Amino acid sequence: MGYALKRISFCIWAGLFCLFNASAAETSSSSEKASSPLDPDFKRFTAEKRALAKRLGEKHGDAVPQTVWGFFDAAQQGDWETTSNLFCTIEAGTGRRVRNPWMRLTFWGAIHETFGAYEQFHSWNAQMLHRFGDSIIQKIPAGSIYFGGTDAGRFVVSALSVSHTEGRPFFTVTQNGLADNSYLDYLRDIYGGKIYVPTADDSQRLFQDYLADAQKRQEKNQLKEDEHVEVVSNRVQVSGLVAVMAVNELLCKCIIEKNPSREIYLEESYSLESLYAQSVPHGLIFKVKHEKMKELPGQIVAADHRFWTDECRSLIGNAVKERGSVGELCAWTERVFMHPNADRFEGSRAYLKDKQAPQYWSQCRSAIAGYYEWWSKNSEKSQRTNLNEEADFAFRQSVALFPFNPSVAWRYTQFLMKNQRTNDAKVLIDATLRMEPEKRMDIDSDQLKGALKKLQDAAKRLSADGGKKA
Repeated sequence: MGYALKRISFCIWAGLFCLFNASAAETSSSSEKASSPLDPDFKRFTAEKRALAKRLGEKHGDAVPQTVWGFFDAAQQGDWETTSNLFCTIEAGTGRRVRNPWMRLTFWGAIHETFGAYEQFHSWNAQMLHRFGDSIIQKIPAGSIYFGGTDAGRFVVSALSVSHTEGRPFFTVTQNGLADNSYLDYLRDIYGGKIYVPTADDSQRLFQDYLADAQKRQEKNQLKEDEHVEVVSNRVQVSGLVAVMAVNELLCKCIIEKNPSREIYLEESYSLESLYAQSVPHGLIFKVKHEKMKELPGQIVAADHRFWTDECRSLIGNAVKERGSVGELCAWTERVFMHPNADRFEGSRAYLKDKQAPQYWSQCRSAIAGYYEWWSKNSEKSQRTNLNEEADFAFRQSVALFPFNPSVAWRYTQFLMKNQRTNDAKVLIDATLRMEPEKRMDIDSDQLKGALKKLQDAAKRLSADGGKKA
């Protein structure tokens, strides 16, 4: 499973909008056993969400369908195939895929989070899963609000928390689902009265703010890539992942602003650049301050540099040198990741062989690299060179952590091209495509598919012009 927002639609009709965010269901192979031992933390989490579904049904006067009980039964028994099949059935029943829904959205949040967590526990090496989740949880003080962006950043952290439903030790939400009114309803059900959750009026107002801004930018030909605005039957419609995340970003900022006494932490899946000026790296994630900074303190950069140097050393060894080249990086990634039993690998074998862990560590480091790139353009001249170099170092680490990830490779490619390092970009693209990402990971989200296509298109373009500098 890749990042969140795997299936998503964005539409406007009669001035209203709805966004749906759901994880794709998988089907296990026929050779897999019907059930497998459950991690105690997942078992506890499933029991918690089952009890929550019952309470929500009583609160809203909705009877829990037998299919839902069957779903929780299968999950608690460790029956992955039945759980995933029932999830698909329930998801369709909510009306997200078919007309005439039979499933009330009352229960969707508890079901979705249970399945999202099961997907992670089912596919990760248990040791690496706990290390990733605990690394985040241990860095967040009690009572904080945490935005989990990727599937692991959201669901693993939720499952490993003392109680996600009660917000212990902190409140976990996802920025990727905020524009879905049913998700906001769910948050109000579990967190209402403890933290401020945007209302339907907030959603509508912020959507209108985005729509007005998008229309102005369209008139100036300033729409972003994958952001589309058109008029259909005298109604303005917007579509595209950028549009979805723009609304989510506004709602995320609403939560931050309306909860001034809470500390805020965020794990990025899609870049929320409007928060960069008030954010600092915090281990795998970001700490988001309530006020903007005029400059990025050098000690913050140094501490982050040390953290990730140590993190990379334990996971992949000393693969990324301070002043290493892109060519050296790509030669190392191909040698090690294409031949996992390489004798000279100095990192964690469990990490190297895991199908899930590398992409999430890589994504976290890539997010911080993009953050440094932003600061390098929005800082005093004296700081720009150092921050640009820090961005390059972080990007190289992100690629070394998981060279199959097309989103990470494409983000670094864009950085190289903007810095007129076209030859380095070509080396990176060629190496990434030779490793055949589509065979090494699930390219199952619009983000991953789009990044892979952009890499393929760029390869053709650079090959045609001989890789000359732009």
